[in-house]
Amino acid sequence: MTETLQVDVSNPGQVFACLGLLEVLDLFAPGSEGAFASEREFQVRSGATLARALESVAAAKAREEHPHPDPPPWGGDKAWPVVLDGGFGSLVLDPWLEPDHGGTSKGLKLWAGRVDTLELVRGLLKAIPAAGHRPMRGVFEWEASGTPTGLDMRSAVSKEDLGYSYNSQNLKPVLYPVVDTFAMIGLEAARPPRTGALTYRYSLWTQPLPPVIARATLAGKIPSLTASRWVYRVESRGLGGTYRYLSQSNPEEMQP
Repeated sequence: MTETLQVDVSNPGQVFACLGLLEVLDLFAPGSEGAFASEREFQVRSGATLARALESVAAAKAREEHPHPDPPPWGGDKAWPVVLDGGFGSLVLDPWLEPDHGGTSKGLKLWAGRVDTLELVRGLLKAIPAAGHRPMRGVFEWEASGTPTGLDMRSAVSKEDLGYSYNSQNLKPVLYPVVDTFAMIGLEAARPPRTGALTYRYSLWTQPLPPVIARATLAGKIPSLTASRWVYRVESRGLGGTYRYLSQSNPEEMQP
C-alpha cells in the first residue's frame, strides 16, 4: 500500500517525523520504504498502514530506563531515557542526551529543566488524536494542547509573539503531537550532522528507501542518494533562553 503525507520540508521536526513513521511501519512490515516525492509530500510504501503506526505508538506505555547509576549529564533525574512498549515491540528514546545537538551543555533537551521528560512523552502519547476516519494525509497538522518539545517550530511562540503569557491566561501552548512524537523516534534513528555553531543539516531523498538507508541518507552519509540539503539552527526563546527550538530550515546549495 502506498500512502502520502503532507509535509513541509523546511520544518525540521516534520522531516524527522517522516523518518520516525517509516521506522515504526518497518517494525510491523519489514521492507517498508519512503521517499520525499516533493517538498510538500512524503510517500510511504508498506504492508502496514500509517493509521496502524499512529495508533500503536499512541497506545504505547512509556517508562524510564536507568542504564547507569548516575543521572544524565543534563536534566538530572528528569531526563532519563524513555522506553516505549507497544505492539511494535520496544523503542528506546534518548535523543535529548545527544551532546552535540544544540550545544554541548544541554544536547537535544530543548524544554525547560523543570519539565519531567517521562511526563512530557506520556503527555504527547495521550495527545495524539485517534485516527478514526480522519485522512492520514494531514496528520502533521493535527493539533492538541500541552508541553511542546521544541522539535516543531510552529509551537515555538513566546509571550512577545502572542501579546500575553500562556501561564497568565491559564492556557496550554498549541502543539503538534504526531510531529513531536515521531520526530523523537526519527532522531533516535539518525542524527543530523553539525555544520557550525548551533547549525545543523539534513538531507532529503526522492527514491524509495528502507529505514536503514534512509537514516544514513538523512545524516548526509550517502551523497549519491541526496536530492537536496537543508540547514537549520537551534534557537532560544523565553526569559534567559530557557526554551529552545529547531528553526525553519533553508536549502543549502549543493556542490556539483
